[in-house]
Amino acid sequence: MREIIRTAWQGKSSLAKAFWGNFVLGQFVVAVAIIVLFSPALLFGDKAVEAVKFIAWPLYYVFLVWAMVSIWKCAPNTKHHAFSVAAKVFVVLYSLLWVVAFLQERANVA
Repeated sequence: MREIIRTAWQGKSSLAKAFWGNFVLGQFVVAVAIIVLFSPALLFGDKAVEAVKFIAWPLYYVFLVWAMVSIWKCAPNTKHHAFSVAAKVFVVLYSLLWVVAFLQERANVA
């Protein structure tokens, strides 16, 4: 696991592995892990759920940063230049989506 994380972060993985393996499959694994690890907190009420959110969201954001940086750095590692460009466009648009969602959430709180 450590090798997968390191090679992707350094941009040494293939683009296909960085996108499909690390990002797509990784999102599924992280989501399931969060559900399995923290679902017992649902039995203890709102305070426990808030504590879980306080822990789970930062973990998910760390994963997303790693995945986006990995895709960006591994983008040149493909035979098709169009896939390389598409990967970088994806990273920019996906990151903007998260920023817009964050700003909308802050506007709804205020």
